[in-house]
Amino acid sequence: MAMLEIRNVQKTFRTYAKPGLFHRPGARKVISELPVLRGVDLTVEKGDVVAILGPSGSGKTTLLRCLNFLETADAGQLVFDSESFDLAHAGRADIARLRKKTAFVFQNYNLFRNKTALQNVTEGLIVARKLPKEQADEIGMKMLAKVGLADRADLVPRHTQYFLIVHPDPSLQKRRVPAGAPSRQSLNSHLRCCRSGISW
Repeated sequence: MAMLEIRNVQKTFRTYAKPGLFHRPGARKVISELPVLRGVDLTVEKGDVVAILGPSGSGKTTLLRCLNFLETADAGQLVFDSESFDLAHAGRADIARLRKKTAFVFQNYNLFRNKTALQNVTEGLIVARKLPKEQADEIGMKMLAKVGLADRADLVPRHTQYFLIVHPDPSLQKRRVPAGAPSRQSLNSHLRCCRSGISW
């Protein structure tokens, strides 16, 4: 059985007309539509590293946002860890359950500027996963050491240019990597981090 399967993911962005004089309450007139995802299917086996490639505006980020419920898909099914999720109608409990098993790395990392590198790494472990601070700090220090940043644990973001998202049991990481031509060293670092459960 595949680790992750998505079936028939669809998303269309719509622009609606402003309510007019004869506008019926509750009615919304669509004045333009932009279909972005048209029945996307994908199967990912355990250990696979998948790259979603395409020109700007082709729906790469929209697909990732739909998979983490940051955007609501019009239709589609997600099967992850033997559990099925309706991408168009998932409840809050389903979304929370999925997010406990996944990590999402944004293109702009948006660090907490008032927190150290270690505090930025452990924030999700303490707040979302409810780990005790001591246990989160231990995991965070291991992750910082793994990527050669243990000596920067007490620095705030203006002093360090790296950021980690740590997931104690990262079954899946969805990441949006900046566009451009990354170096072989950069790609190898991303792959190494994906395989070890670290995002940076």
